[in-house]
Amino acid sequence: LTVAALACAAAAHPGRLGALVGARPAGLSRRFRTCTGRPAARVWAGPDRPEYENPLVGALSALLPSAKGPERTAGGPLASVDFDAPKAPEKDLDKAADRLRRGLEAREWFVTGNIMPELFSRNFRFKDPDVSLEGVRAYAEGVSRLFDQGTSRAEIVACRVADRAARRILVVWRLSGAVCLGPARVRLKPYVVFTDLVCDADGLVEAQEDRFSIPGWDILLSALFPFAAALPGFAAPAPPLEELIALERAGQLREEPASADGA
Repeated sequence: LTVAALACAAAAHPGRLGALVGARPAGLSRRFRTCTGRPAARVWAGPDRPEYENPLVGALSALLPSAKGPERTAGGPLASVDFDAPKAPEKDLDKAADRLRRGLEAREWFVTGNIMPELFSRNFRFKDPDVSLEGVRAYAEGVSRLFDQGTSRAEIVACRVADRAARRILVVWRLSGAVCLGPARVRLKPYVVFTDLVCDADGLVEAQEDRFSIPGWDILLSALFPFAAALPGFAAPAPPLEELIALERAGQLREEPASADGA
């Protein structure tokens, strides 16, 4: 794949593949800042009906595995997901964060799509500067198609209340593995993701937004040209989970990539 083709494909799909082209949301400051921002390059209207503003991006979406592929079959990562499960309110934000942590540690749904729908609002939405997605089913199916299920991991470093007034929970996690583009598996250099989960008054997740510990150009070039990761100016792969936990507890994990001028 050319860099341009991968970049367009990345912009077409929610979450971490968007990071390959440097999409870096501004954060969920003052609640849903980017959920009301600039028009998205893609609006995912449902699990089987993606809509694209850019026809080239729509064409490149065919590189992903079929939405009716193995993730929907018995034994696939979504086989046990009950999307019609009754909602499970939890008004105590600390308890809501704890159950999200336990669920993420067990299911790693940021890469598997094996979510717990009872913890999500019916109005759940994901958005970054290029992608808008509504609904937990669309999110789960998109993630399960995007990541190679044999190698991808979402290892949870921390999950805590970050802003009580905004009802925002911060999840820090280590992403590793590969993304699926047609028959190819494009391996990702491990890096840290900072995910904001904003809960409604019932403690159900109604919005998600991601930030990344290294610049998008680094993620992209390291994926396309693995040898480049060792060159000057590139970030080292994220350390193992145990080291990240220690760094996070010491307040030494950066939540934003350094600027181009090194600031």
